[in-house]
Amino acid sequence: MPSDSLNNGNALIPEPDDGCLVSAAIYARQSRVRDVAYSSCQSQIDMCREFAASKDWSITQVYSDEGYSSETLDRPQMSQLIAAIEMGEVRHLVVYSLDRLTRRMLHFQQLLELFARQNVSLAVMNDPSFSDSATGRLMANIIAAANEFQLDLTKERMADMRAAYKRDGKRVAGRVPFGYQTDPATKHLDVNEEQARRVHDFFELAAGGSRPSDLAGLANLQSWPDQRGETGKWTARRILKLLNNRVYIGEILNGDSTLPGAHQAIVSVTVFNEVQNLLASRRTSETKPRKKTDPSSRVHSFLTGKLICGQCNRPMSTSISHRGPVRYIYYRCRSDSGGKPRCPGVNVGCIG
Repeated sequence: MPSDSLNNGNALIPEPDDGCLVSAAIYARQSRVRDVAYSSCQSQIDMCREFAASKDWSITQVYSDEGYSSETLDRPQMSQLIAAIEMGEVRHLVVYSLDRLTRRMLHFQQLLELFARQNVSLAVMNDPSFSDSATGRLMANIIAAANEFQLDLTKERMADMRAAYKRDGKRVAGRVPFGYQTDPATKHLDVNEEQARRVHDFFELAAGGSRPSDLAGLANLQSWPDQRGETGKWTARRILKLLNNRVYIGEILNGDSTLPGAHQAIVSVTVFNEVQNLLASRRTSETKPRKKTDPSSRVHSFLTGKLICGQCNRPMSTSISHRGPVRYIYYRCRSDSGGKPRCPGVNVGCIG
């Protein structure tokens, strides 16, 4: 039977039977992914490998979560590690430091309970005092509490910093709006001249009465690229979101309100307000009670979207006409779909 002994002060670990290698796993984590040749995770893994080799432990698996916060245990590699431990595939777990596992007291306690239940010993590289004894677990909980306090303190400082940035009209985070680009150093919004011309055109056309669907069709027809440089991706919903974005008049979002921004406006307040008034008037006029649908009108609806125009390969839509008591249902080439006019004379009719 193996006996318990304290190995180099790192962990109270059962000694392996003579001539047998003990299975061990390594876990590493870093919060951010950096474009470097030698990452923090790789450094942690190399040091843990050296430690495991000194114990004659066989590393059966390495788990590494790059770009994941310690806020949650819901990380891809952590989930796989927990599953392997529950299946009895891990006897020893080696980590560089406790905060690589988690900075949350509750999560740390859950992991310790899992390790105890599955007889998994935890070896911590940078903490020689850690052990599986009662004193070691107390010290581990104190360290975890300190890590959680540091994490919460960092979050408070970042919140204060974001608030200060917003008071100065500076962008904090989020997707860069179409029409702008960010300065690599300051993350400040700078005008992208080519995209800004498109934004200006969108607002001018919308102020002249063009609907978001019309603008989406025009942009796709003329192959205007979006934020990602892709063409044919404009939709009425995306155009409507763009037309409602107050960043284009030099403001930034601050919760449910806005603040004056430090970036350059692309659209004048006058044009922006004209567009908002037009959009609001359409919402009011188009909000009408829905008529009850005649159940018989659904007879042929199962073909909608399945019949394809033989000339342009677009789905055909329904059209209904009446001659006395007889109702005629037509499937015709969809009008203006994708910014193109419908194909004339292409229809399929049936009697309802």
